[in-house]
Amino acid sequence: MKLVRVIVVIFVCAGSLIGSTPVMAHTNLEHVVVVGVPGLRWTDVSPSETPTLAALADHGSVGTLSVRSAPAVTCPAEGWLTMGAGTYAAIKNPDQINAQAGCSERPLPKVEIRAPGAHVPAMPGIVSLNENLRFGAKPGWLSASLPCVSAIGSGAALAAASSSGDVRQYAPAFPTDSSEFLRRCPATIVAAQPLPSDAGTRVAALRAMDSVIKQVQAALPMRSALMVVGVSEDNATQSRLHPAVITGPGFGKGWLRSPSSRRVPYVQLSDVAPTVLAELGQSFPDTVAGRPMEGEQHGRPSSLSDTLDELIATDNQAVQQHMVIPIFFIGYGIIFAFVIVSLGALLRRQERDKHVREKTLLALRGAALGLATVPTATFLANLMPWWSAKSPELAIYGAVALFVAVSLAIVSMAGYFAGAKHRMRVEVCTLSAITLGVFLVDVLTGGGLQIDTLLGYNPLVAGRFVGLGGIAFSVLASAVVLLAAFLAVGRPRWAAVAIVAGVAAPVLWLVGSPSGGAKFGGVLTLVPTFVVLGLLVAKTAINWRRLLLAVSAGFLLAGVISWADYLRPANERSHFGRFAGSVLNGTAFNTIDRKIRTNIDLLLMGPHTVLAFLLVVVLVVLVFRPPSVLVGAFKRHEALRPALLAEATLGIIGFTTNDSGVAVPLVVSLTVVPLTLAICATKNDSPSAPWRLGQGDHGQTDSASGHAV
Repeated sequence: MKLVRVIVVIFVCAGSLIGSTPVMAHTNLEHVVVVGVPGLRWTDVSPSETPTLAALADHGSVGTLSVRSAPAVTCPAEGWLTMGAGTYAAIKNPDQINAQAGCSERPLPKVEIRAPGAHVPAMPGIVSLNENLRFGAKPGWLSASLPCVSAIGSGAALAAASSSGDVRQYAPAFPTDSSEFLRRCPATIVAAQPLPSDAGTRVAALRAMDSVIKQVQAALPMRSALMVVGVSEDNATQSRLHPAVITGPGFGKGWLRSPSSRRVPYVQLSDVAPTVLAELGQSFPDTVAGRPMEGEQHGRPSSLSDTLDELIATDNQAVQQHMVIPIFFIGYGIIFAFVIVSLGALLRRQERDKHVREKTLLALRGAALGLATVPTATFLANLMPWWSAKSPELAIYGAVALFVAVSLAIVSMAGYFAGAKHRMRVEVCTLSAITLGVFLVDVLTGGGLQIDTLLGYNPLVAGRFVGLGGIAFSVLASAVVLLAAFLAVGRPRWAAVAIVAGVAAPVLWLVGSPSGGAKFGGVLTLVPTFVVLGLLVAKTAINWRRLLLAVSAGFLLAGVISWADYLRPANERSHFGRFAGSVLNGTAFNTIDRKIRTNIDLLLMGPHTVLAFLLVVVLVVLVFRPPSVLVGAFKRHEALRPALLAEATLGIIGFTTNDSGVAVPLVVSLTVVPLTLAICATKNDSPSAPWRLGQGDHGQTDSASGHAV
């Protein structure tokens, strides 16, 4: 406890000395002009229809832009607000938005012309609204950070306005004295007309947009940078990824990258304002969500057509993932429920000394093992470009089924060669090792299997772009807890504890490394989970004092990692370093509050999430108050009970410390429940044999009641 106090004192003292650390500039340009186009997508860019924009994309730095704002789907008003705030903003309370009404209920507010500027009367109310939302956006932040910001068009006025609604320099349309107008302020925002959804009128609108960009390019002052970004969707029904193009010093031919995403070529709309300030040589506090974009990143194809193909693919993959998720999980849920209920019923029938066909039991046991491999298989499925198939739904089914079959074959073969005595233990360890191996290789190679995966994260949601998401963490954590338990139980006490520690150390490194998993809540969850498992395998009583120390250890480790990450350059920090920064600048409570609200929103999303929570509660109760079928399995497979107790700990703590909320214990159960039933259906493992293949039964025994909790 003395060490904890020392760490706290260090943080407090450092905070008083450092305060809010500014993010410094890239270059010192004199002007930055941003052209925003609602509805613009990479499929719209071509040398024939948009020659000016295509030439800029060919010679400048390009990226795929997530336009996430406070609502789930961004309309033009939220897009312009987010651009000026540097953080996800809203024009209307997201809880009061009617998704069926489209963008018609979220129009741009009225702009009153007050030459040479303008005024947005609704701005103070918009500022007040966003103060009470979980993202804490501050509309008007860009205007407050510069001497003045010019705006052309009503949408641009919303991005350039101050918190009181004043726009210093304004023109409703592109002025005739464009060169002089662009020189008035260091930053100018130009609003092109929103692109219509109708294909027949879209071509003409694209040509008009390209003409505006050509005018802007011709009127650019010396020492300027030009940005062209898709600001929002053209309707409120489907999120898409949009273009981001920047030309100027430091933004030659290459990809764009942002420290907010840390993944090439993904950038965010909230990065626009910080980029403007950085290029103008202005520093700013790190309290905003966005970060300055960086150009000329390596890896971009040399030809424009190949570059466009890659950028269009990022959008297609993200959209297809969104579309196939409901279809996939409905089918998966039906199969899961059928196998689990059927196998559970058979085991119950067998327990009552009723006849059960052995072939049916074995078939369902195999199906349960297959179900336990599905979560990992959903990540492996991204090794195949299913999103580009004519039927993405069938392609993702086939890809997942293929990797389930491969994994099941490996697990079954390992169990067969282990022999009846150690079959189940070897199968569980093999399945867990496959999961650990997949995530280890993936994280070390950049996390390509995480993005746009069925259980991964999506850039349209923009919650995370690198590392381990909450769902992926749940899959990995449930597997490694099983692996540690089944390797350790049955061995001498200190050997068992050493095995748990040996599994925990590399996994905590994988999860907590800022350049790896970067999962803050994962560290908070795994440390006490492994401590509980270590106490169980050591047959040491667990009390509230030890649990509190275990949880404190998780916070201590997360704090140390956060501080070390914070000491790195600002553009290299992960979630850990940013949280340390929020502690230092006094906004940590806002971050915690946002996470709690996200957790609650997820729990109360609908009847299905509430039912999922109730199901998780039932499963946890069954672990602590096991039915007779499970008690019998505890006696035959002594590693099962400590494993399930540790998994219950994982689910409970993970639910409270991760913004994925109820999804954490639910995903843990996707692996643990079918494996547990498969274990219940396996009768031949020795209850007292340590895992030494080819040797007889020797080692310590442990009954179902041998662990004090």
